[in-house]
Amino acid sequence: MVIGKRAKFGADQPAVSTHRAGFTLVEVMITLVIVAVIAGMATLSFGKNPARELEREAARLQLLLQTLSDEAVMQGAEFALALPTEGYQFLSLDSETSQWQALAEEAYLFYALAADITITVEVEGESVEAQKLLQQQAGASGQEALRPVLLLLSSGETTPFRIALSRPGAGEYTISSDGVSGIYIQ
Repeated sequence: MVIGKRAKFGADQPAVSTHRAGFTLVEVMITLVIVAVIAGMATLSFGKNPARELEREAARLQLLLQTLSDEAVMQGAEFALALPTEGYQFLSLDSETSQWQALAEEAYLFYALAADITITVEVEGESVEAQKLLQQQAGASGQEALRPVLLLLSSGETTPFRIALSRPGAGEYTISSDGVSGIYIQ
């Protein structure tokens, strides 16, 4: 039994359907709106965010300090943090010459901070001013020498310190240690 219109060519043929396959304009428009919203969210999340960048810089420095502190214990070596102009670098004490040498491992090489990030250091409760630090680091030839600001010792101790990284409009992050209980970020 055939329900619906009969085809012109015979009674044995099924009814012809008028429904077409494909998408309606409304379905296409809804899909485009969803794709646009997702693309907009992705753009916002990948865009420059000064607060997020400052947080990453502070987390990087804290992780490097903690890792190098652990390495000092495992290797029985003395390490330090130096603050050359506009960044930081890690040093190791050469046991033969008793001189501080820049570490050659890529993670510990000189790292330049963004120009608008300010670094403030307190060592053992006293502020280390940038100008004073540069004067101490300037050698007789006028070139900047690498001098330790804080020590990471093979005994597991560190120089008690507080390092504040700040950026206009992005707040401040503080990395600190009391010298014996670890290196923390706030």
